[in-house]
Amino acid sequence: MGEINLAELEAAIRPETVLISIMAANNEIGTLHPYQKIGEIAHAHGILYHTDAVQGATTLPLDMATMPIDLMSIAPHKFYGPKGVGILYARRDLELISPITGGNQENGRRAGTVNVAFAVAAAEALRLAYTEQDTYVDHYRRLRDQLINGILTAVPPELCRLTGHPEKRLAHHASFAFRGINGNDLLIQLDMAGIGGSSGSACSTGNPKPSAILEALGLNEEWTTGGLRLTVGRQNTIEEIAYVVEKVPQAVEALQTFSRQFA
Repeated sequence: MGEINLAELEAAIRPETVLISIMAANNEIGTLHPYQKIGEIAHAHGILYHTDAVQGATTLPLDMATMPIDLMSIAPHKFYGPKGVGILYARRDLELISPITGGNQENGRRAGTVNVAFAVAAAEALRLAYTEQDTYVDHYRRLRDQLINGILTAVPPELCRLTGHPEKRLAHHASFAFRGINGNDLLIQLDMAGIGGSSGSACSTGNPKPSAILEALGLNEEWTTGGLRLTVGRQNTIEEIAYVVEKVPQAVEALQTFSRQFA
């Protein structure tokens, strides 16, 4: 299911360990990690804790006043802010060494002129996302569940699996593995039907190699090249999800039929 094993994490800590850095949620399969408990383990050992919350910053409950998180990365384009700007949350008493020297911008954290317009836009996008969080998270979950249930019902279990945790997953995220097909071929079929998706993480889409994440889940090569990740957003509707649920099984069946003919 892709969830961090806390016992293994704690066993991996060494006397020289100074930082634990783990995703709050996996970007490829959507599994939520126990980021609260990871932070508690880190602090119990006197270790700083960083979490990459890019995928779930505005859909997860993140109370920074009470959570044991020292550093957190956020990407505004994930919640309708501008691309090309990022947010690093750092606790006030934490001293950071500048990775880029030569100036004293951003309170001495790095050199370089601040992109004021992008910073303001990112902050406003974040404010709006949290103001409307409950409404949109409920919307995402309804569409996500419709998508997951529809595809798992339409494609036989011997040919399709949900990847990631069935319950502890991102509100807007659905991911699957299809047996005996290539995920990039599936993306082409879906693109022609007007559906955007990815064959894994956005960073690795287009890579013909088997997914390392799916391999880590214990899937063999019949499954690891057939990954599909779909996410829902504010503007998506029930009707659009119904269309996707219709088209994905058709594309999968066509590719699996073609694969059998040339096996």
